[in-house]
Amino acid sequence: MKSLLGLCGLTLFLSQAALAGPFLVCIDPGHPSETSEGAAASGLSENTLNWQVAQRLEQHLSAMGIAYVVTKQSLHQLVTNRRRAEIANGDNPYRRASSLFVRLHCDTGSGRGFTWYYPDRRAANMG
Repeated sequence: MKSLLGLCGLTLFLSQAALAGPFLVCIDPGHPSETSEGAAASGLSENTLNWQVAQRLEQHLSAMGIAYVVTKQSLHQLVTNRRRAEIANGDNPYRRASSLFVRLHCDTGSGRGFTWYYPDRRAANMG
């Protein structure tokens, strides 16, 4: 197993087999989208934090020779959730679906730690 990255206390591990194939990471720095501009607390903007973490993740992936795409090209670029999914599913310069889709969000609240979301069923077209 090889450590992919260690950002914000998060470390992902990938097998050598995963790294040897056509592995592609899709980085989604979250917000703004059609549903929200993102959270803010204590003068910190979720948009800015997501963007900074995405940039650091890009640097780590690049240093490891891992291919990646990003769902937006600038801090305040509005990207719809549908467009984010299209990029992750193959409408990107590599013309293939991503192996790993990392959606970055820094929600407000009194808790700490990470929340993991993963699909529990096959996706439905437009639903």
